[in-house]
Amino acid sequence: MKYQYYLQKHFPSPKEQSWAGDGYTLRVEGDAVKADKDYVICLEKNPEKDFVILNLTDIQLRLPELRQDSDCVAIAEKTIRKLVKKVRPDLITVTGDQGFGDRTEILRVGGIIDRFGIPWAPVFGNADNRADEGLPTSEQTFLYENAFKNCLLKAGPSDLAYLTNGQTRYGNYVINVVERDGPEKGFRLVRSLIFMNSGDEEPYNDADYPGQERVNKDEYSRLTERQIEWYRAMVRSANNYGRVPSSLFIHIPIYAYNEAYKAAKNPDGGWNVGYKNSVGEARETSGTPPFDDGVLAAIKEEGSTDFIICGHDHRNNYIIAHKGVTYCYGLKTGKGCYWDPDMTGGTVVTIKKDGAVSARHEYCPVKVIGIPRWIYPIVALVGLAAGLLIGLL
Repeated sequence: MKYQYYLQKHFPSPKEQSWAGDGYTLRVEGDAVKADKDYVICLEKNPEKDFVILNLTDIQLRLPELRQDSDCVAIAEKTIRKLVKKVRPDLITVTGDQGFGDRTEILRVGGIIDRFGIPWAPVFGNADNRADEGLPTSEQTFLYENAFKNCLLKAGPSDLAYLTNGQTRYGNYVINVVERDGPEKGFRLVRSLIFMNSGDEEPYNDADYPGQERVNKDEYSRLTERQIEWYRAMVRSANNYGRVPSSLFIHIPIYAYNEAYKAAKNPDGGWNVGYKNSVGEARETSGTPPFDDGVLAAIKEEGSTDFIICGHDHRNNYIIAHKGVTYCYGLKTGKGCYWDPDMTGGTVVTIKKDGAVSARHEYCPVKVIGIPRWIYPIVALVGLAAGLLIGLL
């Protein structure tokens, strides 16, 4: 598909936006379950087995590292290969920051994942959303949809993308896990997976949040009101096919992560009563929106989402169940940008036949024998000296 035609089809001007709040419907078409919206995909679950998801996050390969073929690239490739071999997932998800929005970065990271022949579904992270460093998300979405055979990312409804601050947030879509043993409509919707673009940064005026105190000094974005309304519509659409549980896949953690961690962790570093099944730790301040973003209120009102997985904070990996919702930090994959070597790998999310979900981290320490970066200029100088010597001879 040519890019200009793709733009006309998926990215109309603001005046031509379509409202996506009407939801979607599902139908059986041949051997597959399909939706009437192109941003809603259905994946079939084997009724005899659990549906297994391998979540990767914050791979974050940059152009300089790709050009040097540094150990950063080798560690990412080896980590992902080992994880896929061990976990054998039905779906691979990536909760953001694949790179910094550059075409070469997208093709390299996507190529590493796509080669396994397994459906995979990324979301955009704050680094991916930085148009000043890379491509606008419209062009990135075009690459994801057309350059890879197994990538499921969709542009999503256009009305979610045009924001008052000039940002664009494409890449909001849904993957429904279905079984084909439903007696009435030929399928059963087991769990709905909602993928959302959480943006990059935006200015906050503290005066707009009376009675609240900042939880951090960051300016990371929140989901917009339109995105929250779209989330509600997606949940309600799924619930037309039974009481369907749902999961949210995002990059920037929602504000409620702060509340969950505060409730679960005691000052001595242990877990409070009622949170003994929690795992992981927080080695850095959560980079959530600084003020309440209203997402948890919508989640509670709809009563569907009981599991959220994010990325963003490379040195956090806790999984905490708090008041009916599990807040999961995806385990960082590789060393890109910054890392703790003992905190790398992926997160395994398992969906049972009844839609129940659980998560665990799969740690994957990788040793790569690489050439230190300080060696490169020495090698270059030696090569130059050798060339001059040969010239003199």
